[in-house]
Amino acid sequence: AMKEVAGGDEEDTATAIALVTLCGTLAIVVLPALRQPLGLDPTAFGTWVGASVHDVGQTVATASRVPGALTTAIVVKLSRVVLLAPLVAGVALVRRRSAAVGAGRPTVLPLFVVGFLLTIGVASTGVVPAGVLAVAKVVQEVLLVAALVGLGTGIHLAMLRRTGARALALGLASWVLVATVAYAGVRVFGA
Repeated sequence: AMKEVAGGDEEDTATAIALVTLCGTLAIVVLPALRQPLGLDPTAFGTWVGASVHDVGQTVATASRVPGALTTAIVVKLSRVVLLAPLVAGVALVRRRSAAVGAGRPTVLPLFVVGFLLTIGVASTGVVPAGVLAVAKVVQEVLLVAALVGLGTGIHLAMLRRTGARALALGLASWVLVATVAYAGVRVFGA
Protein backbone atom coordinates (compact mmCIF):
# COMPACT_ATOMS: atom_id res chain seq x y z
CA ALA A 1 0.00 0.00 0.00
CA MET A 2 2.89 2.37 0.76
CA LYS A 3 5.15 1.52 -2.18
CA GLU A 4 4.01 4.41 -4.36
CA VAL A 5 4.10 7.12 -1.71
CA ALA A 6 7.15 5.89 0.20
CA GLY A 7 9.37 5.52 -2.84
CA GLY A 8 9.81 1.76 -2.48
CA ASP A 9 11.16 -0.40 -5.27
CA GLU A 10 10.15 -3.84 -6.51
CA GLU A 11 12.62 -5.60 -4.21
CA ASP A 12 11.22 -3.78 -1.15
CA THR A 13 7.70 -4.74 -2.15
CA ALA A 14 8.59 -8.37 -2.86
CA THR A 15 10.37 -8.69 0.48
CA ALA A 16 7.44 -7.17 2.36
CA ILE A 17 4.93 -9.42 0.59
CA ALA A 18 7.03 -12.51 1.25
CA LEU A 19 7.32 -11.67 4.95
CA VAL A 20 3.61 -10.85 5.30
CA THR A 21 2.79 -14.16 3.59
CA LEU A 22 5.18 -16.09 5.83
CA CYS A 23 3.97 -14.46 9.05
CA GLY A 24 0.31 -14.82 8.06
CA THR A 25 0.84 -18.49 7.34
CA LEU A 26 2.49 -18.91 10.74
CA ALA A 27 -0.47 -17.10 12.32
CA ILE A 28 -2.89 -19.68 10.92
CA VAL A 29 -1.12 -22.32 13.03
CA VAL A 30 0.29 -20.37 15.99
CA LEU A 31 -2.53 -18.03 17.05
CA PRO A 32 -5.26 -20.69 17.45
CA ALA A 33 -2.79 -22.77 19.50
CA LEU A 34 -2.26 -19.78 21.82
CA ARG A 35 -5.97 -18.97 22.30
CA GLN A 36 -6.58 -21.32 25.24
CA PRO A 37 -3.30 -20.60 27.11
CA LEU A 38 -3.94 -16.87 26.73
CA GLY A 39 -7.53 -17.25 27.95
CA LEU A 40 -9.26 -15.73 24.94
CA ASP A 41 -12.93 -16.39 24.26
CA PRO A 42 -13.98 -16.51 20.58
CA THR A 43 -14.79 -12.78 20.40
CA ALA A 44 -11.51 -11.76 22.04
CA PHE A 45 -9.66 -14.18 19.79
CA GLY A 46 -11.35 -12.70 16.72
CA THR A 47 -10.36 -9.21 17.84
CA TRP A 48 -6.77 -10.33 18.36
CA VAL A 49 -6.62 -12.03 14.96
CA GLY A 50 -8.18 -9.06 13.17
CA ALA A 51 -5.75 -6.68 14.85
CA SER A 52 -2.62 -8.74 14.31
CA VAL A 53 -2.79 -10.69 11.03
CA HIS A 54 -1.79 -8.56 8.04
CA ASP A 55 -3.48 -10.31 5.11
CA VAL A 56 -7.28 -10.50 4.83
CA GLY A 57 -7.25 -14.06 3.50
CA GLN A 58 -4.98 -15.24 6.28
CA THR A 59 -7.13 -13.38 8.83
CA VAL A 60 -10.13 -15.37 7.58
CA ALA A 61 -8.17 -18.64 7.64
CA THR A 62 -6.88 -18.03 11.18
CA ALA A 63 -10.22 -16.91 12.67
CA SER A 64 -12.08 -19.75 10.95
CA ARG A 65 -10.18 -22.22 13.12
CA VAL A 66 -12.13 -21.00 16.19
CA PRO A 67 -15.93 -21.18 15.96
CA GLY A 68 -17.51 -17.79 16.68
CA ALA A 69 -14.38 -15.71 15.96
CA LEU A 70 -14.70 -15.02 12.24
CA THR A 71 -17.15 -12.10 12.17
CA THR A 72 -15.24 -10.15 14.80
CA ALA A 73 -11.92 -10.83 13.08
CA ILE A 74 -13.25 -9.58 9.73
CA VAL A 75 -14.73 -6.40 11.22
CA VAL A 76 -11.49 -5.57 13.04
CA LYS A 77 -9.33 -6.43 10.01
CA LEU A 78 -11.41 -4.38 7.59
CA SER A 79 -11.33 -1.48 10.05
CA ARG A 80 -7.54 -1.68 9.87
CA VAL A 81 -7.72 -1.74 6.08
CA VAL A 82 -9.88 1.42 6.09
CA LEU A 83 -7.27 3.10 8.28
CA LEU A 84 -4.75 2.59 5.49
CA ALA A 85 -6.34 5.51 3.65
CA PRO A 86 -5.44 8.22 6.19
CA LEU A 87 -2.05 6.59 6.84
CA VAL A 88 -1.12 6.52 3.15
CA ALA A 89 -2.46 10.07 2.70
CA GLY A 90 -0.43 11.32 5.68
CA VAL A 91 2.80 9.79 4.41
CA ALA A 92 2.10 11.15 0.91
CA LEU A 93 1.50 14.66 2.24
CA VAL A 94 4.72 14.61 4.25
CA ARG A 95 6.67 13.35 1.23
CA ARG A 96 5.02 15.91 -1.07
CA ARG A 97 6.05 18.75 1.25
CA SER A 98 9.64 17.54 1.33
CA ALA A 99 9.85 16.85 -2.43
CA ALA A 100 11.62 19.42 -4.51
CA VAL A 101 9.46 21.53 -6.81
CA GLY A 102 9.16 19.75 -10.15
CA ALA A 103 10.34 16.44 -8.68
CA GLY A 104 8.12 13.37 -8.80
CA ARG A 105 5.67 13.97 -5.98
CA PRO A 106 3.55 11.03 -4.82
CA THR A 107 -0.22 11.14 -5.21
CA VAL A 108 -2.04 11.75 -1.95
CA LEU A 109 -4.09 8.56 -2.22
CA PRO A 110 -3.35 5.68 -4.57
CA LEU A 111 -6.28 4.80 -6.80
CA PHE A 112 -6.85 1.38 -5.16
CA VAL A 113 -7.42 3.10 -1.77
CA VAL A 114 -9.96 5.47 -3.33
CA GLY A 115 -11.69 2.52 -5.01
CA PHE A 116 -11.80 0.59 -1.73
CA LEU A 117 -13.38 3.53 0.11
CA LEU A 118 -15.92 4.11 -2.68
CA THR A 119 -16.86 0.43 -2.65
CA ILE A 120 -17.46 0.55 1.11
CA GLY A 121 -19.60 3.65 0.69
CA VAL A 122 -21.74 2.19 -2.09
CA ALA A 123 -22.15 -1.19 -0.37
CA SER A 124 -23.16 0.55 2.88
CA THR A 125 -26.06 2.45 1.27
CA GLY A 126 -28.18 -0.64 0.77
CA VAL A 127 -28.93 0.30 -2.87
CA VAL A 128 -27.01 -2.66 -4.28
CA PRO A 129 -29.40 -5.62 -4.71
CA ALA A 130 -28.70 -8.77 -2.70
CA GLY A 131 -28.21 -10.81 -5.89
CA VAL A 132 -25.49 -8.46 -7.08
CA LEU A 133 -23.79 -8.64 -3.68
CA ALA A 134 -23.93 -12.46 -3.80
CA VAL A 135 -22.26 -12.48 -7.22
CA ALA A 136 -19.72 -9.89 -6.02
CA LYS A 137 -18.91 -12.13 -3.04
CA VAL A 138 -18.13 -15.07 -5.33
CA VAL A 139 -16.04 -12.85 -7.62
CA GLN A 140 -14.22 -11.45 -4.58
CA GLU A 141 -13.39 -14.95 -3.33
CA VAL A 142 -12.06 -16.00 -6.74
CA LEU A 143 -10.01 -12.82 -7.05
CA LEU A 144 -8.66 -13.23 -3.50
CA VAL A 145 -7.47 -16.75 -4.29
CA ALA A 146 -5.96 -15.53 -7.56
CA ALA A 147 -4.21 -12.67 -5.74
CA LEU A 148 -2.77 -15.00 -3.10
CA VAL A 149 -1.54 -17.40 -5.78
CA GLY A 150 -0.08 -14.46 -7.69
CA LEU A 151 1.68 -13.19 -4.58
CA GLY A 152 3.08 -16.60 -3.83
CA THR A 153 4.30 -17.27 -7.34
CA GLY A 154 5.69 -13.75 -7.67
CA ILE A 155 8.16 -14.23 -4.82
CA HIS A 156 11.67 -14.67 -6.12
CA LEU A 157 13.72 -16.84 -3.78
CA ALA A 158 16.98 -15.41 -5.11
CA MET A 159 15.84 -11.93 -4.10
CA LEU A 160 14.90 -13.16 -0.64
CA ARG A 161 18.33 -14.74 -0.26
CA ARG A 162 19.91 -11.37 -1.15
CA THR A 163 17.90 -9.55 1.51
CA GLY A 164 19.06 -12.21 3.92
CA ALA A 165 18.45 -13.03 7.50
CA ARG A 166 18.18 -9.40 8.59
CA ALA A 167 14.93 -8.89 6.68
CA LEU A 168 13.58 -12.22 7.96
CA ALA A 169 14.51 -11.35 11.55
CA LEU A 170 12.93 -7.91 11.23
CA GLY A 171 9.76 -9.37 9.71
CA LEU A 172 9.39 -12.01 12.41
CA ALA A 173 10.17 -9.52 15.19
CA SER A 174 7.61 -7.11 13.75
CA TRP A 175 5.02 -9.89 13.61
CA VAL A 176 5.62 -10.81 17.26
CA LEU A 177 5.49 -7.12 18.27
CA VAL A 178 2.21 -6.52 16.43
CA ALA A 179 0.66 -9.68 17.90
CA THR A 180 1.82 -8.71 21.40
CA VAL A 181 0.51 -5.15 21.16
CA ALA A 182 -2.80 -6.42 19.71
CA TYR A 183 -3.09 -8.96 22.55
CA ALA A 184 -2.37 -6.24 25.12
CA GLY A 185 -5.06 -4.09 23.50
CA VAL A 186 -7.58 -6.93 23.76
CA ARG A 187 -6.70 -7.41 27.43
CA VAL A 188 -6.73 -3.71 28.33
CA PHE A 189 -9.74 -2.56 26.28
CA GLY A 190 -11.68 -5.82 26.02
CA ALA A 191 -12.92 -7.52 22.90
